[in-house]
Amino acid sequence: MASEDGSTTPGLPKAYDYLATVHVEENHVYWQAPTPSSGRDYWFWSRIATTGAPVSKDVPLTLPFAAAGPYSATLRVAVKSRGDDAGVDPDHHLRLLFNGSLLDDRRWDGEQVQIVAAVIPQESWAPSANSVRLELPGRHRSCC
Repeated sequence: MASEDGSTTPGLPKAYDYLATVHVEENHVYWQAPTPSSGRDYWFWSRIATTGAPVSKDVPLTLPFAAAGPYSATLRVAVKSRGDDAGVDPDHHLRLLFNGSLLDDRRWDGEQVQIVAAVIPQESWAPSANSVRLELPGRHRSCC
């Protein structure tokens, strides 16, 4: 393999900041064709569900790439509801929090994949331990 000079071009500014992606996913729970309408197999991190009482799931998140300046991060969380109750509308209720701050309060009906995305200003996250919390407030038949 040939080697190349990696030096910056003289006269151009050096890049001190860069974009980084932190992907956090664990496959622990397997639902073989979770419902007839899905037609697919799914792996999930965990299942959280409520039959009325509030429940929550905390996911630790380390963001080690903080740069000085007015930057932000985009948090994306995917959940899948499993069920449709004709007597309840909407069936599902999910609250997404980051370090205790509410990012999204979402309700939907039926069996669906929900992608929740929120922009988080850099001053809201720590360079080490952060927490993403999924809350099922109860009352509705909830998901995930």
